[in-house]
Amino acid sequence: MTVIPKFYYEIFDMIEMSAVKKGKFCRVDYSGYPEEKDYANHVATLADDEIPKVKSIHTGLDPDKEITFKFERVTGNVAGTGGKEITLNLKYLDDIKNAYGDRNKDNGCIIHKISHAILMAPNPLTNKFWMFEALADYVRHMRGYRREDAVGAVKMEGAYPHYEKGNALNPNRSQVCAHFLLYLEKSQPRIVKELVNELVSNSYDETIFQRLFNGKTLPELVKMYEDKEDKILEEKRIAEEQRIRDEKIKNNLWSRLFAAISGFFGRIRKNK
Repeated sequence: MTVIPKFYYEIFDMIEMSAVKKGKFCRVDYSGYPEEKDYANHVATLADDEIPKVKSIHTGLDPDKEITFKFERVTGNVAGTGGKEITLNLKYLDDIKNAYGDRNKDNGCIIHKISHAILMAPNPLTNKFWMFEALADYVRHMRGYRREDAVGAVKMEGAYPHYEKGNALNPNRSQVCAHFLLYLEKSQPRIVKELVNELVSNSYDETIFQRLFNGKTLPELVKMYEDKEDKILEEKRIAEEQRIRDEKIKNNLWSRLFAAISGFFGRIRKNK
């Protein structure tokens, strides 16, 4: 059996340690991807700046524990969070660069995952999963990390709160869930802190909505929200139809005026 000298292990340990960027509130492990040193530095700087600001929006389970970032390169995944460990998918980030010209255009993805890691509430994969996603994209929105749709050669859906009928509680449409949460916050500013407290203590019960919204259940609040947004969309549709009609009338008037002027000068030339 071949015996590997001890100093080889020491060298391997030194290489492993050199592929970790240590920040104030986080560490970024880019071992296996030495070419990503600059991006690891970017992630560490961004996280150190944003972690205290995210914690000012909501607390969590052991919120001051160090957050670890790791890299992977896989197909079909944006990023993942497990406890205080966040895994960023370099392939997804390259897709962002292809669509927007810069990976950093989706720094909001990192903010979203930081929110998950700070919250770290138990039992997320339940009927309350939509709230975990809503909170993370609520935080992204509050921190100003909006990403518009990419409409160039490479198309990509943006990341910003918006309305989609039937998806207010769909965790796979986190930006829509965040839009619903923002709607709730307008009438109950305590909603985020109250939800976080119940999620972290694992005492969440859907009756919290009745307590905070004058007896209204969650389904009733969703219906109120959708009715309001549908009305806004209908008013926009009617206004757009009116704009198109007005534009046609204006164009028709100009056409008639031009025809009348042309006819007038045509008669003058004919009578000469």
